[in-house]
Amino acid sequence: MRNSIIQIRKEYQKYLSEKDKNFRQLQKLLELNRNNTKKVNDNLIKIIANESVLWQAYENLKTNNGASAKKPTIKDAERIEFNETNIEKIKNLVKNLRKEKFEWASVRKVDTFDKKKKRPLKIVFFEDKIIQEAIRMVLNAIYEPTFTKINNNHGFRPKMSFHTAMEEVRKNGKGKTHAIEGEILKVYDKLNHKILMNILEKRIKDKKFLRLIKKGLQFGIEINTKIKHSIIGVPQRSICGPVLFNIYMNEFDMAVGEIIKRIVKVINEKEKRHEKKSSTSQNKEYRIIQIKIHEISKKIKREIKANKPIKTLLKRKRQLTIKMKKKSVTDYSKRIIEYKYIRYANDWMILTNGNERICEKIAHELKEWLKEKLEIKIHETKTKIINLKKSPLKFLGFSMMISNDNRKLKNKSNITSSKTINVGLKVGIDDEKIMKTLKEKGFIDENEKIRHVPRLIQYKPWEIVEQFASIIRGIFNYYYHAINVKLRLNKYHYILRFSCYKTIASRYKSTIRDVIIKHGINVIIEDPKKKIRKIPLCREIMNDQWKLSEERIKMLTKTNRIENVKEKTRYEKDPFSVKIR
Repeated sequence: MRNSIIQIRKEYQKYLSEKDKNFRQLQKLLELNRNNTKKVNDNLIKIIANESVLWQAYENLKTNNGASAKKPTIKDAERIEFNETNIEKIKNLVKNLRKEKFEWASVRKVDTFDKKKKRPLKIVFFEDKIIQEAIRMVLNAIYEPTFTKINNNHGFRPKMSFHTAMEEVRKNGKGKTHAIEGEILKVYDKLNHKILMNILEKRIKDKKFLRLIKKGLQFGIEINTKIKHSIIGVPQRSICGPVLFNIYMNEFDMAVGEIIKRIVKVINEKEKRHEKKSSTSQNKEYRIIQIKIHEISKKIKREIKANKPIKTLLKRKRQLTIKMKKKSVTDYSKRIIEYKYIRYANDWMILTNGNERICEKIAHELKEWLKEKLEIKIHETKTKIINLKKSPLKFLGFSMMISNDNRKLKNKSNITSSKTINVGLKVGIDDEKIMKTLKEKGFIDENEKIRHVPRLIQYKPWEIVEQFASIIRGIFNYYYHAINVKLRLNKYHYILRFSCYKTIASRYKSTIRDVIIKHGINVIIEDPKKKIRKIPLCREIMNDQWKLSEERIKMLTKTNRIENVKEKTRYEKDPFSVKIR
């Protein structure tokens, strides 16, 4: 017994001593690919066929921390289960990887229900997860510099999230009048293995490493004790699935720029479109109204000198001024066509100042390119062309529309005039989507009337409060930093707070009034450990969000080193995914 403890301690000390060395190896791989984004990489199997790297992968999975660089202590050995059984498993994995004898286990397939639809979920075995995590660490180091160079993909990447996607919308929304909204159909199930391997071969020379990935892609699926091998797709919820998906879709990300540049170059030359500061890009309707107002103003002066009535002229001038305020100063259709492409997982959008005809041409070419080059299809019903002046663009649970601002300006003669200025896209909440989710989760009924949640009645009161508080904070975390009008969140806070009242009242078989009298407006309840559980008030959450703003800015601007990699940020979690502890 004593000898085994000494052996475990030695193995753990060895892991600690080699941890920094392994990270330097990954960091060097990252730097080499950052300096040359077309670099062809070799000897990658040596990186993952290493006990210390596999222990790091195991620790990442146990702590769910991505590629964290924090050094574990001896006390951490118990936490990551550094025992005889696992030491032996890791040694065998290393041996099998080096000799190419490692065999991926078949994946068990079970049925789950997502939004009332039957969906297959594939369960991966733990040894496979360790290898997948090690592969993910290597692939991230190779491909992250390439993703950063293009920088239009915000899903499943270090320090990238829907918030960084919305930041890009804010920066590039001004002057954009139309949008193409798209979604790729059943993307995880339709990834073509041959195409993916061809893409990987452009940057990876190590045949052993490529064969390992290829075998992993052709996983066997266990259905009713029978093994069926897959020729397309990646396992649902696999560790390296997201990075493989990003590598696959990066081809589309690069193609979007090339296709749009080719289309707009022809149109810009044909229609003789002009740069931003050109006077020819001024809105003709705005200019005509402006001239009419100027002529009426001159006529009013003449009438005043002649002591004639000016009431009708003033009324006409006022009407034209109101009409002019509703018009934009610039005619964006006369400017050089600009665009901004943003993708998050299988959802993507293109913002442009091109008209509907141009958008249709772009959408058609992208659809054909995806079908021909990547053998995947676009979701027809969810791919739309939107006029942002008339309809909102709905993307990642947000709603975006053109926002015009009337601003008062003074000329050289100190005369004040007002102008309608396009200040970009106003970002709000996709109310339809969030209300639909609240209905599906049982917080409101079909008529949007607040109700109790039957599935939560079985839990203890403090657990019910914790569940509702977590969802409320999750919604504020998700939306607060991205939307223009923060007070819109009060509506969802009110719905969830009263749903909490009704749920606790149903458990006690009492009334909302009794719950508020007993526990207060924010339902203060102590748990068995004397910890206070409560529903936070709106002002409390908003104050917390202000404090988080500085932390968030640091998170988004911090240098992207391999040690700090996390697949998801704290802001990226689904607000409704919380579970009772």
